[in-house]
Amino acid sequence: RKRDPPPPLSPPHSVFSSREVSSRQGASESLASMESDGNDSASTKWSVKSATEQYLKEEKDFGNKADFAALHRVMSWIRLTGMCVPSTKVLVGGVNVGQLSSQLMQGCGNLTFHGFEVQGELIANTRLKLSTIGSHVHLHHLGWSDSEAMNVTVTGGRGARKSGKAGLYRATGRWARMHSLDNVSTVTLSGWADQHRIDTITFLVIDVEGHEPKVIRGMKLEQPRNQRRFPLFQYELGGTWAKKDPRHGNDS
Repeated sequence: RKRDPPPPLSPPHSVFSSREVSSRQGASESLASMESDGNDSASTKWSVKSATEQYLKEEKDFGNKADFAALHRVMSWIRLTGMCVPSTKVLVGGVNVGQLSSQLMQGCGNLTFHGFEVQGELIANTRLKLSTIGSHVHLHHLGWSDSEAMNVTVTGGRGARKSGKAGLYRATGRWARMHSLDNVSTVTLSGWADQHRIDTITFLVIDVEGHEPKVIRGMKLEQPRNQRRFPLFQYELGGTWAKKDPRHGNDS
């Protein structure tokens, strides 16, 4: 794995995991970076599978806050290329109380920010917090998935609203003690972007407590139009993902 700065980003899309190596190994090193030729959807599937396999193989070397390091790298690139303007659109799924989103907005407060959160009671305070940093902040009480649905149950444990341990998973198995926190509607990213007539989302962060595979499917990256629409996205890997989490039927 390389330790020097990442190469320039280029379309149609690049994808990497936010679980970068821990600080003791150099937090500037990304887990995986890959570009599709825009003609083969297998390229996208390969990149997600590759990142997952690498994480599971080298889990002990990864830190929990490396998503912040990845974010800082991307925001530096956005600033250097003169893209800190309202026409640049950035989306964060799982905005919670705005920790990562605050870091993003501090790096570039003049872009257009859309945050999504499934816990409705967090929206107002998080919107207020981020609006003191950025000029174009929009928060949505919506979840991301691979299909549109209404009244989807949000589950979590005690103190979920403080820890962020809530998501769109079923309370089964060793998560059976989780309880209902809220109800929310879900959208697909491709469908939401169509509805709002957004052709390009410059950067996308997916941190949705194990729902990441479904969110990525909902981007419909097999379509060249969506490969151009989502040129760069960052997603979580961890104990709530893939075969380590049976809440989605070992979804991977």
